Amino acid sequence: MSTIVPIMKIARIAVVVAAGAGVLGAGAAAVEAVMPGYGCTADDNRFAASLGEIGILKARPHGAMPYESERADCEPDDRISSAGRSYRFPGPRADVLAFYRDAAVMDGWDPGWGSVSALAENVCASKLIGDEYVHLSVAFSDSSGKRGHADYRVNVSGGYGGGRPCG
Repeated sequence: MSTIVPIMKIARIAVVVAAGAGVLGAGAAAVEAVMPGYGCTADDNRFAASLGEIGILKARPHGAMPYESERADCEPDDRISSAGRSYRFPGPRADVLAFYRDAAVMDGWDPGWGSVSALAENVCASKLIGDEYVHLSVAFSDSSGKRGHADYRVNVSGGYGGGRPCG
């Protein structure tokens, strides 16, 4: 009889675990029912992949080397597609900013408020690509510049709701 009791307890635990998994699954279905359209669609993911091919992401000042992996994805909470690349530049941040300000203007990006060259500490611009406004930004890592080089990321974003403007 003592060997049967543990087996019965195990069976009850399995039923409770299975019931809990069913509740979690129902909860996920409820989120989709309450928030139809939540998450990225196949079109959002294709758009993210296409953002990864935008030329300015591949442009870099002489001496800048890619580091970290390229990224192109869609954020399911807001359906914003984005792509970016990280680089390490052996010189000052000011040279990186000047390069991307010039490259953005030459590639048809609109700086929005004022001129691109008037933005002292960042690069932020937008461009209509297809039917979507895409936003360009250049951001430096916090430790960048302290070790004699500039680590930075060039990012573009757009999609449902217009993307993430910077500025």
